[in-house]
Amino acid sequence: MRYFLLPIFICLIASEGRAQWDIGLEGGAALNTLQTNIANRPQQQLRPGFGLCIQVPLSYTIPFAKDKGAGANFGLSLQTGFMFLQKGYMLDRTDTLQSLNQQNRNSYVQMPLYALFVFNRKSFSFQLGGGIYIGYWVGGHVKGGMPNIFNTALPYPGTYSYSEPYVFDDRRDDRWEDGWALKTRFVAKLQRSTAVFLAAQFFQSITDQQKVYMQQQIPRYNGTWTASVGIQKELPW
Repeated sequence: MRYFLLPIFICLIASEGRAQWDIGLEGGAALNTLQTNIANRPQQQLRPGFGLCIQVPLSYTIPFAKDKGAGANFGLSLQTGFMFLQKGYMLDRTDTLQSLNQQNRNSYVQMPLYALFVFNRKSFSFQLGGGIYIGYWVGGHVKGGMPNIFNTALPYPGTYSYSEPYVFDDRRDDRWEDGWALKTRFVAKLQRSTAVFLAAQFFQSITDQQKVYMQQQIPRYNGTWTASVGIQKELPW
């Protein structure tokens, strides 16, 4: 953690000019991969799942160097906010029962903390950096099919479809998640205090999705990409 904070303190000491607060709203799509081992189930295959992401970002940008000849400046942007994020995955059958697939879509609220280096021009800026995050698994939904052994019509066996909320098991499910994150943004200024932006983020969990409840347990981690578009407003502070 101290190595993550060191460049922040260096930039604060070397900063020039007025720092700036911004708040915004963004939304987009998420692509999640469940990272685990299902080699003991050769008839099944894991696939990534799509979801939604909505975020209210808050940023504090500190300019610390200027290139007067190029009309550019460099800085550091500390960013956080609250995010709603869906982390899903698909579990497909690869044998003769290919219609018996399952889709899991889990909903999380997250709070990331980033340190982004900023290259700023008069009409746009580019930001790139990383950080950490903490999240909480608030709910989920499971959809799929299972064999219907009472169906004697062809093709046999028939399928029974289900679509229901995920029921948490306090003995097994670890609903807290934390990990590291990467982020990049391209910001285009519309007016003096308003801008639109494109953002891409990656979240890698370092905590197992399960509590330790059995021997030789296989861990489960989330790796999630997001792409979003948003608008931000400078705060008069």
